[in-house]
Amino acid sequence: MQIEKLTSQINQQIGLIQQAVAADKIPDFKPVQQAIDIFTSEMKKLDAPSARQYMSLLAVWGEELRKSSEALNQKMSEIKEELNGIQSQNKAIRGYNYLRNDGN
Repeated sequence: MQIEKLTSQINQQIGLIQQAVAADKIPDFKPVQQAIDIFTSEMKKLDAPSARQYMSLLAVWGEELRKSSEALNQKMSEIKEELNGIQSQNKAIRGYNYLRNDGN
């Protein structure tokens, strides 16, 4: 069944996203988004009871992607703070060097 193959593919792609985020890499969300879109359109072809059993998967995937996105945003914020600190240090060093060289 197409939907079962998509389920496996989406689970695998979400795992790859989680691994990338854990390794401080920026994952590609596009493949999983496309697979979920296909999954959703396939789900619409099912009868109501069958479709309902797959609805919970969409909720689980949404939650996993939200967590990965939040973790990625947190890491980006940390990098931004670190970069701001480095920029401040560079300004201080340039100021010190200017004063030191200007005094000679």
